[in-house]
Amino acid sequence: MDAVILAAGRATRFKRAGLPHKLSVKIWGIPLASYPLVSLALIGVVRLIIVSNKETLSIVEEALKTAEKILGSLPETLFIVNEEPERGNGYSFLLAVEEAGLRGCILVSMADHIYPPSIPEALLESIGPSIGADSKPLYIDLSEATRIRVEEERIRGIGKHLENYTHVDIGVHKMPAEAAYACSFQEKLGFSDIITCAARSMDINVIDVRGKPWTEIDTPTDLREALEGRRRKVVEEVVREWRGRGARLR
Repeated sequence: MDAVILAAGRATRFKRAGLPHKLSVKIWGIPLASYPLVSLALIGVVRLIIVSNKETLSIVEEALKTAEKILGSLPETLFIVNEEPERGNGYSFLLAVEEAGLRGCILVSMADHIYPPSIPEALLESIGPSIGADSKPLYIDLSEATRIRVEEERIRGIGKHLENYTHVDIGVHKMPAEAAYACSFQEKLGFSDIITCAARSMDINVIDVRGKPWTEIDTPTDLREALEGRRRKVVEEVVREWRGRGARLR
């Protein structure tokens, strides 16, 4: 299966704090952008399609070099540059589908999320379109999370400010390429918009990781917690799984 990594965000909160782009920051000596690349490669994806912007292209290229050192080799890689990153990560997904000629179900991951290989592996094992969700998130700031409301095993809503939510979005999903066209044309398109629109016309499984270690790095506070706070446990678990699957780490 192919995997699309959405890496065209601008990381404005890091820049306002005088920090470099968040995808370049190192956690345990590994660039943030390397984490999803390694975890996806370890479950056997055949191609990594990375959507960057002009600034993040060089950052992700360096992250790939780190991933290759950890793994020894990488799947085929295709870079796509989003010239209009302000249009959102849903638009980046649309670019990936069109420019890479994607068909059928593909894995889709945010570039700023850290998760062990077992999480996308659970998505691969599910039948049909599936979103990764967590009903008991332990290692994120809920005020920053994308929320999901699930009722009778169906997605009833998704968004940052959703009330009465049941799960949060874990940032890695398995979606059909045609979902990129589920929404009517709009100037700005988030990936959560694509999920919302697709859920109206197709059955989408909700794969609940139920408190498994994963996290996202949205703010400088998130980074500090990954280095020396509660999110450090996520990094420890990810590295442990990597080693168990043959990754070469110091």
